Amino acid sequence: MNNTITSSSGQVANVTVRRSECSDAEAIENLLSPEALELFGPINVLQLLEKANLAVTLASEEGDVMAHASFFDHPVTSLVDPPHWESFFCKHLKADALTPWNTLFLHLFVSQTAFSAASFQHIMSAVFNTTAELDFVCLLSSTSVCLDAALDELLEPLQRLTEEEKEEEEEEDEKDKAAAELMAFVCHRRRLCPRLYVRPARVEDHDDVMHIVAQQTKILSVLQRPYFLSELIEAQDKNNHAAVCECDGTITGFISVTAEVDVRRLQEHFDLKHFGGLCKAKQDADDTDDSESDADPHPHEAEKPPQEPQPEPQQEPLEEPESEGQQECQEEDEEVLSSTSDEISGEPNAFCIQFFFSEKNYEIRSLDLIPYIFQLFPDLDFCIITVPTMSLDFPLLQNFLRVPPRPGSLLPSDLYILHRDGLRSVNVRPALESDRDGLADLVRRVRRGRVALLRDLDLLFDNQADAAECPLQAFVADVDGALAGMLIIRDEMDMEYIRARYNIENFIYFSHHGAQEHAQLRHFVLRRCFQHFSRHLFKEALRLARKSSLYHRVYPLGSGREDGCVDHLDFVLDCAVPVRPRRQIIYPLKELGPNAPARSITEEQAPFALNLISRKLTMEPKVTVNARIVLVGASDTGLSFLEVLCFCPHLRFNNLTLISTNGFPADYGPAGIKFLSTSHAYNSREMAQLPLRSCVAEVAAKMVAINRKSKHVVVSSGAKIPYDYLVLCTGLQYQVPCPTQVDQEQPETNEPRKEASFPPRYTGTVPSNFFTLNDPHDCNTARDWLLENFVRKKDNAVVYGNGLDVFTTVEMLLRIGVRGSCIHLVLTPPLRAVANDSPPASHGTNDHPPQSNATDDLPLDDTNDSPRETTVTNDSPPESDVTNDPPPESDVTNYSPRQSDVTSDSPRESDVTDDSPRTTTVTNDSPSESDVTNDPPLESDVTHDSPQESDVINDSPRESDITSDSPRENDVTNESPRESDNDSLRESDITNDPPPETDATTDPLAEIDITDDLPFESDVTNDSPPESDVTNDPPPEIDVTSDSPPEIDDSNDSPREIDDTTESLPESDVTNESPPGSDVTQSSPPVSDVADDSAHRIDVAGSPALENGPSSDPLPDSGVANDPPPEPRVASDSLPKMILSNELPPEPRGLYFSDAGVESAVMAAMTKAQVHIHHDCLLMQMNNGEHPDPLTSVSFSTGSEALHLPCGVFINLSSRGVDYDAFGSINSSFLVFDGRLVIDGAFRTNDAAIWGAGPLTKFSRSYYSDEWSHANFNSKEVGQELATMLLRHFDPTLEAHCEMPSAADRLVPIYKRPKIKGAKLPGRLNYLCVTKPVASRPRGPSVACGRRIATGRPESGDYFCLHLDRNQVVETITCLSLKPLPVHNLMCLYGKHQQLLGQLLVRLQLRQIHDLYSFFRQSWCLAIFHDRFSDFEEELLQGDAEVDCEELQGAAPRDLMKNPSSRAPLRINAAKYLSFNRNLLPMFTCPDDL
Repeated sequence: MNNTITSSSGQVANVTVRRSECSDAEAIENLLSPEALELFGPINVLQLLEKANLAVTLASEEGDVMAHASFFDHPVTSLVDPPHWESFFCKHLKADALTPWNTLFLHLFVSQTAFSAASFQHIMSAVFNTTAELDFVCLLSSTSVCLDAALDELLEPLQRLTEEEKEEEEEEDEKDKAAAELMAFVCHRRRLCPRLYVRPARVEDHDDVMHIVAQQTKILSVLQRPYFLSELIEAQDKNNHAAVCECDGTITGFISVTAEVDVRRLQEHFDLKHFGGLCKAKQDADDTDDSESDADPHPHEAEKPPQEPQPEPQQEPLEEPESEGQQECQEEDEEVLSSTSDEISGEPNAFCIQFFFSEKNYEIRSLDLIPYIFQLFPDLDFCIITVPTMSLDFPLLQNFLRVPPRPGSLLPSDLYILHRDGLRSVNVRPALESDRDGLADLVRRVRRGRVALLRDLDLLFDNQADAAECPLQAFVADVDGALAGMLIIRDEMDMEYIRARYNIENFIYFSHHGAQEHAQLRHFVLRRCFQHFSRHLFKEALRLARKSSLYHRVYPLGSGREDGCVDHLDFVLDCAVPVRPRRQIIYPLKELGPNAPARSITEEQAPFALNLISRKLTMEPKVTVNARIVLVGASDTGLSFLEVLCFCPHLRFNNLTLISTNGFPADYGPAGIKFLSTSHAYNSREMAQLPLRSCVAEVAAKMVAINRKSKHVVVSSGAKIPYDYLVLCTGLQYQVPCPTQVDQEQPETNEPRKEASFPPRYTGTVPSNFFTLNDPHDCNTARDWLLENFVRKKDNAVVYGNGLDVFTTVEMLLRIGVRGSCIHLVLTPPLRAVANDSPPASHGTNDHPPQSNATDDLPLDDTNDSPRETTVTNDSPPESDVTNDPPPESDVTNYSPRQSDVTSDSPRESDVTDDSPRTTTVTNDSPSESDVTNDPPLESDVTHDSPQESDVINDSPRESDITSDSPRENDVTNESPRESDNDSLRESDITNDPPPETDATTDPLAEIDITDDLPFESDVTNDSPPESDVTNDPPPEIDVTSDSPPEIDDSNDSPREIDDTTESLPESDVTNESPPGSDVTQSSPPVSDVADDSAHRIDVAGSPALENGPSSDPLPDSGVANDPPPEPRVASDSLPKMILSNELPPEPRGLYFSDAGVESAVMAAMTKAQVHIHHDCLLMQMNNGEHPDPLTSVSFSTGSEALHLPCGVFINLSSRGVDYDAFGSINSSFLVFDGRLVIDGAFRTNDAAIWGAGPLTKFSRSYYSDEWSHANFNSKEVGQELATMLLRHFDPTLEAHCEMPSAADRLVPIYKRPKIKGAKLPGRLNYLCVTKPVASRPRGPSVACGRRIATGRPESGDYFCLHLDRNQVVETITCLSLKPLPVHNLMCLYGKHQQLLGQLLVRLQLRQIHDLYSFFRQSWCLAIFHDRFSDFEEELLQGDAEVDCEELQGAAPRDLMKNPSSRAPLRINAAKYLSFNRNLLPMFTCPDDL
């Protein structure tokens, strides 16, 4: 609310009235005057702000606090006992009109002296305007205190009762004598903000109303018909009425109502069984047994407004709220009713609001219209209004109850209902034993928790504690003697656990709340017609129970925990804020001993979602969002998106829907985790701590069609799910492979297979013993089948695929009892080996074309041989040159090229990679759109952009084809997103010999650690394997005058996807990185030289170039070589070098893991378990081409002769790509699909209502950034950013959404969080890989720099490898251990400077670290693992005034302890951090302990 105020001297100031924040405390304290302290008593400002029901601040344009007022729902505690202030006022004051519903108490007012009077009046006006039910503001003070002039102007003294008016039998006690010394003052609403005057509308009101209409609506029926409202007003009769409201003679609002309601249509679209179908009960039906017509114990009378009281003796059709408890909470609201034949028929019992307009400043006060319109229809009980789902929330709906639509309803409107009983006053009081029968009747049809509620009532009335030995308190909502609701609370006994596990301090200052002020909500029941009294019920319960915070736990279904009776959960969620769970430190409890946190914190409890209701939240209504947001796919990206929306504290999303094949990921036990790798984004415990099931409707089905015109999604069950915003996050799935069906009579190898087109979609019968694993549900199904039908047999188990998941599946088979000799691991050939021979780009055949002519980062495969239809999109965005059909890999060249694809004498920059010198493929012909197939691409094809040697040669070479003696300087120092691969510090990018000009170094290890970086775990993303390494030639010899192709570390999106990329590394690529003489084409990669005879080996390899930064002098080519120089190592002879005694040579990259040591350890473990491993195989036939069910034999084509295997079970983990049904839905709805769903930088497709995110998508070609896609980044972070973008359309606290400028819109967003994958590998090895996001195909040569630190050996199961970038920041973590890994702790190491990690490099230099696992289990590390440590780091950087912005953005942060001016503040902040988090970090000694 913006306005101006005038001081006593005439000075004018522009001010803003807002809710107070804790950051205002210091400014408020500065405004405290002796007079204010004398009037209000001793003041603790933070305590006041924390517990006030309403705190208001008046701020200037510059943001300075000019005035402040705090309001409570009770007088000052030192004067009157809060629960009994009503009886006090009734006993001593004439205040019958004052009730807890309409009264607040002023506890503090301060302001700048000159603006005191104007400030108080402005604040009080704002409070009355924004709180519709408020009529009185009181101040209770001592009689010896005189009011300030500013207060005295608005506050009137309340008259005291005379002795005659007091009850004679009451004797005066000491409290009465103290009360006689108190004075009460009151400010009436009528002084500042009187109730609006409502009268019938007249024709002469037309112009005034149209002035409001023009500002508030875009309804064409009103704007295009100038006299529409005049006709509406003139047409008033007994069934149609129009009214206006006035303030000081000025019309501020208009409303039109009608009794002509199509009840039957409403019954078809909305679940109205709890409202009697909006029909009157038949007069001849006197049964009170009908659940839809239970009569209330008391006759119902409408609240009588001052005008024309209207009696109305009639039945209450709302007893369904009494009976509504029938279904558990939100599940009941989603109940499917197949027909409306069971709806009560009869005369309509509702009238409808047709039009409503109001001045914006009077919207809150529009509730004054409601009593008037009910008087117009005295024989009707319901007022209804339909609101478009996309309309913004407005205050008139605060008293209305939203009715959920029926499943499948396509009506783009929401229905709101208000019963006339909702106008009656509600009194909240403690429950009495006499209420026992009434409460039992209130919950008689509640199914879930009813028994527990009645049991707690018996304990309460018997003065007993519950099973947890906690005393219970119960409160009831009384409406004229009838019980309309109740709640039961008890003391919260696990506050230390809750504080440690949930971020409650985002909403409350824990230290300002006493231990006895926290309560747990056990039971809550409220009739539907009184839903808008929920906040008042909670507010009164907190006051009467002397509590400040109320917590409600929601346990997942099937958890075995007994839930309380909460009916309805939606009422609680409307008032409460969801509390985020906190990431937990994994403590080494044995090592900590007595210094460990309390057992109440470390002992696990059953997981639950937590909701919080505090005093201040009871008067802070949420903004309701009714837009129908439909998410397709329960991927990490999708779940993260929903998480952000559900955790918005001030927004309430009513229409969130998830469409997923198996619904939300469920807890299927360990099998679902061990069969597949994991991204560590969500586990079953974390899912249980999220409020997703309470806030999101779940549809367990697959999307099969999208109707963009009607805005609905068709799912596999045939249901239609309407949407206003559709978000596609389906991710990528393994598909059933299609056998090649070659003639087995001929010698078969993979060579002919390369020339043929990729197999079409498999449409045959899927055998019963054929399993494709994509999610925990599939894994659980396969595990159950294996245990029942396979484990005891000696048949073969064939695992087919190429990625990390195949190894985790082999380990799972071994664990459940399958013999290793019965397991055949069939690895598909590296992807680039499948596309060597290609026809010319101009050929429109189905032959296999070069992959590089697909989208630059999205090559496709598995296409159909059949002719394809032409699909033309008329509404595509800037990438309109791309058709909707996905190009198969065999038809890649059929795509219309981009501008950069057109034949030209200059190379396209986006095609420039630094992988290897190679010929360039440019299509000279622009094929027609009809050449594009309709089959979706597979994940394994997504980033194969590098052309093959057989491709057509361009007229001019690319940058990567030009040898150079030195890399460009900007390749070393540039921090731009597109060259962020330079920051990934790939050790493989630097030879063993450092340049001579970089000997000087400031690093502690410079003089002893000058070796080259060793390869580390790959940043390879699963869906975008780099294609830039593709070449059929043997690796070139490396010398000092030629560039060697640096290995591209593609970022990994999810654990399941990474190895689809790594599998595509051809043998020639691996040998490029191997030391001379290594053989990487064998079945098991060679065991690398990463260990010596010692049990624990520390390997520190680094490039000295990073210490001095980029040099202006050109570096030798050995600095950019991907491979270690072949013998005779020319560069080694020319460069000086000092080597650690345990220094190791660079380790080669494996075929399936980025770390060859890890790969060799896994292969060795499988060999030891007698697992058969077959390389370079493609599925050729099932059951020799006969009926495949059941599957008994499989045949594969290999590099030599065909492989034939008997088969008892076939587990498929191949052909990962876009789900066929998802692709069909996307393609048939004319969304642009170019290998992936095409989106812009703001997640939008060519349809503004359809958004996409995750590996399913790619950026439009107009960005010229094909090396970047969502697959390169952390999926959880992408989902959070997606939600942030969508919130701009709904969150009033954010800036209004506007279209990005065209220049900014062409920039691809880059995200910072690491990509994480974990797995259980053969040999019972626990694997974790954390890497930074990098481009799929970086441009230009890059110089790797940094350090590699490793301890242990992969073979011994104690391997730990860290990689530091040139700023000495951890950017890669690889762990392989026989012991369980503290994953959450280890992930915290990413992005931390080595100085924060206990001066890591200094300790290495001093030989103090022998095992990184033990090193990071030390107690000092626990502060770094704390979830608030990152906030602490930001505070340090913000508080260091001497740090330049350039320094923060550039190299490593300086050591603040070396600067005397920053040393003291750093110590103080560190002490504060440890003190504030003392409950989780008790192992540190705080200054208070000294």
